[in-house]
Amino acid sequence: MSPAQETLLRKVKHEKQHFITGYFVGGDPNIASSVQLIKEAVASGLDVVELGIPSKNPFLEGEVIKRAHKRSIQHFCEYDDYLSFLQVLRREISVPIWIMGYAEDIIHTKLYKKLVDEKYMDGLIIPNLSLMEGNALKRELANTGVQVIPVVNNEMNDSYLNAVLENCNFVYCQIYQGKTGSEIKDFTTLPLFQEKIRKLTNAALMAGFGIKTPNIAKQVLQAGFDGVVVGSEIVRIIEENSKVLSSFIESLVAAKYRGNS
Repeated sequence: MSPAQETLLRKVKHEKQHFITGYFVGGDPNIASSVQLIKEAVASGLDVVELGIPSKNPFLEGEVIKRAHKRSIQHFCEYDDYLSFLQVLRREISVPIWIMGYAEDIIHTKLYKKLVDEKYMDGLIIPNLSLMEGNALKRELANTGVQVIPVVNNEMNDSYLNAVLENCNFVYCQIYQGKTGSEIKDFTTLPLFQEKIRKLTNAALMAGFGIKTPNIAKQVLQAGFDGVVVGSEIVRIIEENSKVLSSFIESLVAAKYRGNS
């Protein structure tokens, strides 16, 4: 585990702090602005950067994030272009970088191997891997310092969850199934979802999907999750008015402390 990842885990597990993860599509709206916006978000208190690798077929995404993929992919003609972008980003920020993307773009192209070799990522989230593929990837990366972070949901049974949660320090808990960008319609199931996963692992639990406001983040944290990830709303702000991004991040950070109350 990288030093940045170890620091985060210590804060969550030993100091009982909540954490805020921000999702960005790499290179959106352009290379230079993307680095600067992420840097400003971290300076505003973001604990983790989840970086989406642009895809020609982001089939699990809602319209906001799909548009960002379309804007960004034109900036990366070769897969080595991602390495140049991440080299700059890694130099500019000290918080963990979790790479998020599709197996077709990251695993099948062997891009992940280059990212591991160059130490440009601390975590890897691939939502469309099978259980067998995910566990094989965990074994492959076990001694690299890169954490494979599984995506779980409330419909998965305990047998499947036990297998996917083995040897994990962080878990992405998907609040609802479907594409990104929808609203959370029912908060009453969140404590039970959290308890279900908590019984099976001591990993830090990060909830995502539908977290658009500081108040929603607070409610999700109060349901027992260790952290939240905000994606579509950050991407929407970058698309419409990136000048307010820092103040939005600051409001999320304030919510994580209110979530402790």
